[in-house]
Amino acid sequence: MDASAGQLWPREPVGEARYPGNYAGQRRWIERAGRILGLSETVPKRKGEAIAEDLGISGLEHCQARRQFLDATGLRERGQAVSTLLSKLRLDGHLFARFLAAGFRAGCLGCPWLFDPSLKRRISPLSPVGRALRRPP
Repeated sequence: MDASAGQLWPREPVGEARYPGNYAGQRRWIERAGRILGLSETVPKRKGEAIAEDLGISGLEHCQARRQFLDATGLRERGQAVSTLLSKLRLDGHLFARFLAAGFRAGCLGCPWLFDPSLKRRISPLSPVGRALRRPP
């Protein structure tokens, strides 16, 4: 959100103190958000489509955001692509499970497990039972 508004985080010192730092921290977080949302070039297009389906984002909106993210030359444009896609998400009780599934598909998270009290066992949000419980929007 800061990058999309044009606010860069303080520079992180790297190397010797006499050299100026860079915006690596903010760049890493934007790249990670792009991977979880399926926007990054490190996520194959087919996986990006599956991530969009997991998150409940229409294919056209996801395709436009991915193109904007990939064509971006700076942090501001990449941040705008991420924040635009985040604003399209439906906020409900299943958003966390959908993000776990998306993060796993993108390779950012390990295999997710959720505990379902009605079944009294843990389930994966990617399993058929998990998909039924997290109900895509």
